[in-house]
Amino acid sequence: MRSSFITYVLLSVSFCAGSWFLYDHVAQREPHCDIDSKAYLQRGQLFADTNSFVNSGEAQPYYTFGYAFIIGILWKIFGKNVGIIILFQLLLSLLSGMIMVRMTRRLFGRRASVIASILFACNVGYLVFTQFILTEIVLSFFLLAAFEQVLLAMTAAKNPARSFAYAGLLFGLSVIVKPAALYFVPLLAGVMACLRFVKGSCDGYWLRLQEGASFDGASSSVNAPSPKGYGGTGATADRQDQLLAGARPELVEGHERINHTINLSSIILLLTCFAAPIIGYMSYNKVAFNSFHISNLDHVNIYYWFFPNVLAKAHGTTSDYERAQLLKLSDGHHDAAVVAPLFWQELRSKPMLFIKVWLTNVTKTLLGLYTTNLKVLVEEDVKGGDISFFKMHGTVFDKAWQYVSYGATHWWVMAIGLFEAFWHVIRYLFCLAGLWLLYRRRYYNVLVLCLLYLAYFSLITGHDGCARFRMMFEFLLIILAAGGLDYCNSSQATPETEDECTTPIDFDLEGAKQPCTKHL
Repeated sequence: MRSSFITYVLLSVSFCAGSWFLYDHVAQREPHCDIDSKAYLQRGQLFADTNSFVNSGEAQPYYTFGYAFIIGILWKIFGKNVGIIILFQLLLSLLSGMIMVRMTRRLFGRRASVIASILFACNVGYLVFTQFILTEIVLSFFLLAAFEQVLLAMTAAKNPARSFAYAGLLFGLSVIVKPAALYFVPLLAGVMACLRFVKGSCDGYWLRLQEGASFDGASSSVNAPSPKGYGGTGATADRQDQLLAGARPELVEGHERINHTINLSSIILLLTCFAAPIIGYMSYNKVAFNSFHISNLDHVNIYYWFFPNVLAKAHGTTSDYERAQLLKLSDGHHDAAVVAPLFWQELRSKPMLFIKVWLTNVTKTLLGLYTTNLKVLVEEDVKGGDISFFKMHGTVFDKAWQYVSYGATHWWVMAIGLFEAFWHVIRYLFCLAGLWLLYRRRYYNVLVLCLLYLAYFSLITGHDGCARFRMMFEFLLIILAAGGLDYCNSSQATPETEDECTTPIDFDLEGAKQPCTKHL
């Protein structure tokens, strides 16, 4: 435990050193700013000066004010200094890294948690977006903290209702920063209801789902013992004998809490706590702008970012040209009512083109490099949107080389790009290995949650794919890759040399040492 903590501290120091290096090399054209930064700074300054986000007679902006509120509070307390925002985001990044390490330790063990701390310290996304006046670090922190609470509530929390309440509140706050999770929580509630139905239909299956234990009817050996941290208190031979004898799972000692973790009241509590901050924010919009809704960001993304990409493919033009034409059609404003009829007309006539463009954008999110954002941060002549693999010319290898090298005038930027491109190719393989390990250990509830989260937050980026959007689930990729790396490494070890006490079964939620059990 102490060695893992020391490792994380050392790597945190390394992360801070890398952050300081980038801070010292930020381009002076518009330091720490990308395309959206100016809007957040303007609203943050307005709040710091007037305690309000509203200019007289102004319509509601299409984005939410959560991030601008944080900027305004920081400037009220510490003065108007961009460095304060960067320092705040650095602290949030370090806290995010700590949560990742803790989750990895609970799911995959001590060795995997050390690997996770290394992957976090070297992660280009967290290093780069810590330096930007953008929502990514704050948004990813709320999503990470909420994800951990759901994971605890669905598995081993001593008070699952409280964990569900925290998760709902954190997801709700993330919506005020950026409404990415707006439909995820209702989807999650539906999946939880299905899991509850499965539990009620087959208690024995639900027990295996929750505990990750597999029982052999011919003996009382444990094929896949469960970590106390995720899935209960660990199966014993006595409990197996009781179950094999036909006892109801909820009557077996130690399983009462597991069988009552997900119930209707938990689902209602999750949704209620999720809705509370959102309704409060909508009420503010009603008072300030006479508009009782969150924002117009979804309409802007669909009609003024995704739709121009479709039109560009259909007409052989560029998305910038098509976007300009749509803005002319709506008199320079983001008016969904004007563009919507044309959108639906085109969708009915070319549905496969819409699907192709959407999936292409998702691919951009999954495969894009954070080095392109790094270039915007440190290169004087690179602006947001300048670098796109799909706008390059030549063979696939020519495009890949241009994507990595374009605009790089510092040798270390090129080196980071090459490193990230190489790691990017193999990281998803380790993530698959991590998912496979969850399946092999029969942590089915954790596996379902991870797959649901990854599917949702990757698919919603189809309006305009970009590596930046991957920050919403970057933490989960780090955790799964760490577990996969440790699994691939330990699978090469012989039974005599494998350190079996580094498996997650050794630790409870507080990190207390448990008896080491051999995995069969």
